[in-house]
Amino acid sequence: MNKIFYTNGDSFVFGMECIASTDKSEENKMYAFPKYISDHLHAETYINNAYLGATNDFIYKNTIFDLLELEKNGQDLSEVFVLIGWSSLNRIEIDGDRWYSLVPGALRFIHNNRHHPEIPAEYLDFGTIFVNPSSGQLINVDDVVYDSKDEVIPFTAHYLWTDIVQQPQQYARIIALHEFLKAKKCKHLFVNTVDSMNNQLDLNSKNFYKLQSDSFSKYAVANYPKEQQEMYHFSKVPHEAYAQILINYIEQEKLS
Repeated sequence: MNKIFYTNGDSFVFGMECIASTDKSEENKMYAFPKYISDHLHAETYINNAYLGATNDFIYKNTIFDLLELEKNGQDLSEVFVLIGWSSLNRIEIDGDRWYSLVPGALRFIHNNRHHPEIPAEYLDFGTIFVNPSSGQLINVDDVVYDSKDEVIPFTAHYLWTDIVQQPQQYARIIALHEFLKAKKCKHLFVNTVDSMNNQLDLNSKNFYKLQSDSFSKYAVANYPKEQQEMYHFSKVPHEAYAQILINYIEQEKLS
């Protein structure tokens, strides 16, 4: 029995823009592909802890922390089904206060406006900021633009966001989390949301769905291009269709 369906990942797992173009509200989680799987498995509780722009390190560590907290509170983890949506390799999590301290008045503004929509959820919850090639924190102060991408990306793109660094790191995360979940007797499935891994690594497990060949975004672009929204996410239509593919796979492989 799956009392709890737990999922973690990035904005695709979050379901960004499912409701409407540019919509980033928490309600989108109720239309993201994990929710349809949770409903099919008749889970009593649906936990979607995905964050917009989440890094794979963030997904990896917070999945472990969240499950250990459930276990600490008395939950039998064998009654938890875990779905992980691995994100793009080209992302990094940085110290939020260190970056905001470079922007005149930013920390004071945040302190006085904790619910401002431009303050990222990860900063409010964890004190960090996600940065990737297409998004970060951009602040205009007296016509001077401060962009976290300008501070971070020149270094990371040149030295860190390369296959020789990222592919082995991601492989290690996948294997480590897989072994952790097996040890805790959690039923689980890993999918990609953006990138796929290279074929030089051994990722042959029924708990890994096409990690070396496919992703949710690739599927959605190929099959539902008209459902793509303004910020390059998708309506609920491809989410529901992709969920059915995963449901069929879960049943075929007897993962639930």
